[in-house]
This record gives sequence, C-alpha cells and structure tokens, in this order.
Amino acid sequence: MNKVINKKFPNLNLQLDLIYNDYTFKPTYTSDLLIDSCIKNMQDDNKSVLDLGCGISVVNLALFHRFKKKKYFGSDLSEESIKISKLNSKKYNANINLRIGNCFEPWKNYKFDTIVNDVSGVASKIAKVSNWFRNIPSESGEDGTELIGTILNQSKAYLNKNGNIYFPIISLSNKNKILDFAHKNFKSVKLLKAKKWFLPEDLENQIELLNELKEKKFVDFKFEFGKIICYSEIYTAFGPNE
Repeated sequence: MNKVINKKFPNLNLQLDLIYNDYTFKPTYTSDLLIDSCIKNMQDDNKSVLDLGCGISVVNLALFHRFKKKKYFGSDLSEESIKISKLNSKKYNANINLRIGNCFEPWKNYKFDTIVNDVSGVASKIAKVSNWFRNIPSESGEDGTELIGTILNQSKAYLNKNGNIYFPIISLSNKNKILDFAHKNFKSVKLLKAKKWFLPEDLENQIELLNELKEKKFVDFKFEFGKIICYSEIYTAFGPNE
C-alpha cells in the first residue's frame, strides 16, 4: 500500500509530498544532509547528475526544483523503488532517466558530470536489527563498507574528466576504510557537512552489539545526555585518478 511522506527543504523554500511504501527506503536525516550539501555546492547548468541508489528519487526531485537546467538520471537495485520514483517524477513533471540495476550496471557507456551516491553503508549486523531496512536488502558487509567501497572504486570510470561524486558516511560503518577508498580513487576528498544525531529507539537496546562492533572499529558512537550519539558526514571527491 502506497503512502505519502512530507519532506520540507527550508533552504529551497520547498515542500515535497512523496509517494513511498514498505518496500522502498524512506529518506532519512542523512538524505536531507546530502541534499543540502549538493544544493550549496552545485550550479544551475546543463551538466548531468546521476542519483545512484535513488530510492524514491528524493535527491533528484529536490535538485530538480533548484537546478532546472541539469540532466537527471537515477537508478536503484529495487524494481519497486524505480516504480515509485516514476510516480514521483511524473507528479512533479521532472524528466528523469530512471533505470533498474545494481550499482553502475544500468549505465554502461555513460559518463556523468556529477554522481550523488545515496547509498550509505551500515554494518550488516546493525542493518538486520534496525527499522531502516525492513523488506529492503542491505548488503554492506560486516563493517558497512562493501557497497560504498564498490561505488567509489567504480565511479571514476563513469565520471567525466572534471567530475565529482557526493557520498555520505554514517558512524555505523568503518569511516576510515571508506575514506581510504575515496583517497585511492580521487585526487581530492573534502568534508562538506557533519551532524550528530540520536540513535533510534529500536537500536538503543542493542548496546552489546554496538560495543562489540566499536571494539572492532567497525562503528563509532558516543554517550551524551544519557543517549547514544552517532553522526553523519557528507563528502565530495573530485579529480578521478586515471
């Protein structure tokens, strides 16, 4: 059964009423942070943008309302997500080339000016017990780096010479390992934005698991105000290494 989520973007003076359901990924605080970073660092030109792991297309639709001249593309492994994305793009008259497929599989022989990676890695044991991935596959590996690592390794082959990629890191993954992937593949990696957030209630009772993963340096968190505090960071990497 389809539902509607109301997304507000104060920096755009924009409100989007987006269709989603229990089989699509619901945009999170990290998605909002990613969109805000893109808006502050992009220009309104005719360059191409690929929203990788687009879900219900919240990133592309927010960018479309700010940057009308750009060419928009989006893909997701989930057939249901692409189906819902098409409904959302039609609702807002956004011309988005949407395709089904894993990582860059749908985009052979394509190159983009910007890739926005909306796939944030989460350590697999945490993903399994969270509400984020109910009915939705998450194959990020034990330290949350497999998907984002693959994307960073492959992305330079799908970027134009002066292209860049935006990507999120949340502290429920191995941040240092992900940044190693980025530095290996790009000449420059820059932190754009960082915010702390409270761990959701459904994960607060998983403290033994969290401590186990933190000891292995798979995740990071702190205790403040009697709560577990995590963080999200948004990076851009540019100048793909040859």
